Amino acid sequence: MKKFNKINSGYVDVFQYTFFMENEGQINKTLLKTAIKNFFEVRINNKWDDHHLGILVRIGTKERVIKSLTSLTKINTGEKDKEFLLNYLLHVLEYKENGYEDLIIDKIFFTYLVFKGQIEINYNETKPNLFKKVPHANYSHFKIPVVSPSGIDQIFNYGDVLLLEDLPLLEGQSINKNFVIQAKTNNGIFKVHHYGNEETVLINKVSIFKKSMKILEFIDKINVNESEWTRSINSREYVYNLEGEFLLMTQNKNIFKRINSTKTGGFMPSSERDFVTMDFETFKHTSGDLLSNLVPYLLVFYSINKGENDQSSYYLTDFNSPDEMINRALKDLIKYHKVNALINKKKYDFAYDQYLKEFNEKVAYLKLKDPTINPIPKKYRDDWAHLLVYAHNFSSFDGSFLLRSLLALFSNNRIKILWDKDRRFISIKVSFIINILDEKTGKRTKKTLTITFLDSFRLLPASLLKLTKSFSNNDDSLINSSFDHNKINRSNLLEHKFEAIKYCLQDCMSLHNVINIFNQ
Repeated sequence: MKKFNKINSGYVDVFQYTFFMENEGQINKTLLKTAIKNFFEVRINNKWDDHHLGILVRIGTKERVIKSLTSLTKINTGEKDKEFLLNYLLHVLEYKENGYEDLIIDKIFFTYLVFKGQIEINYNETKPNLFKKVPHANYSHFKIPVVSPSGIDQIFNYGDVLLLEDLPLLEGQSINKNFVIQAKTNNGIFKVHHYGNEETVLINKVSIFKKSMKILEFIDKINVNESEWTRSINSREYVYNLEGEFLLMTQNKNIFKRINSTKTGGFMPSSERDFVTMDFETFKHTSGDLLSNLVPYLLVFYSINKGENDQSSYYLTDFNSPDEMINRALKDLIKYHKVNALINKKKYDFAYDQYLKEFNEKVAYLKLKDPTINPIPKKYRDDWAHLLVYAHNFSSFDGSFLLRSLLALFSNNRIKILWDKDRRFISIKVSFIINILDEKTGKRTKKTLTITFLDSFRLLPASLLKLTKSFSNNDDSLINSSFDHNKINRSNLLEHKFEAIKYCLQDCMSLHNVINIFNQ
């Protein structure tokens, strides 16, 4: 099966088709054959007869775990190609690591690029070359994939595409797209802006994110008629051929990068910053729309305060309604933040005094070498005033339940909501004012505190069970036992109260451990 390794001519567009299974199940030959047949009937037959495809096949679970079966590969659109693609996928599964055959899936994704014209294919050769890896290059302490900007197909070599966005074409452009990609080798996220003209110049502007922070940015550029391309990172320019082989490096001495003497994350270690994990449990109601059909009956908060577990649980049988339960929980969370913010402020004040002392010593040393230098101290970040609350899969119903109660507690101008393009929550931030006594001056000042609710799935896109196993260091106590959520209804809440709280608290503890290790 041919791989993309040249600038592509005749590119039409990129599409995605999702095959939804009637029932969850394990991947097998019959399922793949049905999915491929459905894909060709719905999207390919009688539409792309004189074209060929670059296709990427992935599988997905109800818990939003997505695994790639193939790298991007070329096929034609005829009857032979159905059987060819099926045999290819079956060979892939033979080579894939353990776990694919046991995975319970509910959907299969076909991401495909359409190109004009047919290609020659040896239909007897279906065994994939799974051992061919994307070349990487080291820059400082970053290991970056060497991916040519020569065509949209190459971008899939960065990893699994999570989001693809078409942008308006500007003057002189024939293509303008944004990609958000999960890295294959680590937990990083690539944001790739692919733009230009397919007859003259193509450019990838790439940003790398880790822990929601941008850690590096670079630009890849190619003149379409040439067999070499350049990668520009700060003052350096690297030249590669289309196969990803390094040719040479040049440096512009007139461009320099100022190194900040402080760590990117501020002067307080991230492991010392306060954060909370939370989890909702719901049961299904028999009437109403999708949101009102789910009734929240339990909310748990968990944090570690001064080395001790700090937990709060709110159960529906102790309140008159779900709204009253959530309102009470949020009021307690606000009280928690007010008390701990003032305690944490003293730690931050001390840490910042130490930081300024070290900074001034470095300034004095630098001025001996260059009297014209005028470094600026890093702005004091009041991290103590900002509390982060993580919930796994917060973007959907959990966020909706919270927002309803937050709107009852705060005015609209105190709530900031960030959505994605599908109107799913990225974050909800609330702010409120407290009075603080300045011990040095004896004066009281107003300070804004914030609480930001975030979806940990966006930070670590995997099921909580999988994350817990990966981050638990073989500590089985962090891995939760199973709990049948379907057995809960309004009539038996009291009967299962202890069991439900124990399960929900364990999920919060597991998530807290995962995020704490990830931050470190």
